[in-house]
Amino acid sequence: MKRKFQMRTLKRNNKITTLLVALAILILGIMIAYVCSKRSAMAADIIQCSSCGGTMSLFRSATEHGYTCSDCGYSFSDPHTFGYWTSTGTNQHSKTCSACGYTKTGTHTYDVTAENGTCTDCGYEHTDHTGEKHPEGKCEVCGKQYVTHTANEENVIEVHPVIGHPTIEDDYVHEITYSCSVQGCDGEVIYWQTHSYSSGTCKVCGWQHQNHTYSNGTCTTCGLAHTDHTYENGTCTVCEYAHTA
Repeated sequence: MKRKFQMRTLKRNNKITTLLVALAILILGIMIAYVCSKRSAMAADIIQCSSCGGTMSLFRSATEHGYTCSDCGYSFSDPHTFGYWTSTGTNQHSKTCSACGYTKTGTHTYDVTAENGTCTDCGYEHTDHTGEKHPEGKCEVCGKQYVTHTANEENVIEVHPVIGHPTIEDDYVHEITYSCSVQGCDGEVIYWQTHSYSSGTCKVCGWQHQNHTYSNGTCTTCGLAHTDHTYENGTCTVCEYAHTA
């Protein structure tokens, strides 16, 4: 008798559980349908109020869109669903809500470390630079330094050998800084230039060549003649100079 009672109780509980699950699914379906009906209606400027049957008008703000009933005051709203920023020209970009069509605009924020001024939001690349080329030479739109100053080779500000560079040998180049040739511009032009040697010394910067490679007594790079010979079988072991009687 006790076992039959337990079986009846179990069956009753299963039925209750099934009914509760079905009810929950029904409620969820109604809620989803209600939300979808609201969102699908966003394309219309006017809809019928589900509360009083009156007229509901579409409104849009910077953050949301929705409808408000002019008769009973009932209102509902949803946040905008924006896509990606898209450039609309030199200065601005925009993005549009896919539900209501509201368009938001913004001003380009340029990254001037790129090859050209590039907007960090929409990726627009500004290449048509404008503005005073001297003295700063920065584009007045994106701020990119876009001017290459013209060197006044008659006005050398500084010259020195390039020493300790990770990829350039010490004996190879010197750095020359010129003033800009445009009158009133205090910009500078910096060039790297190979040494111009004469008898082991650069005529421009004064650097003395260090790592000689000799051929028949003279360095093939700087032209320095080796004089302190150490002969073996008539040929200098340092500079390969061949001694002749």
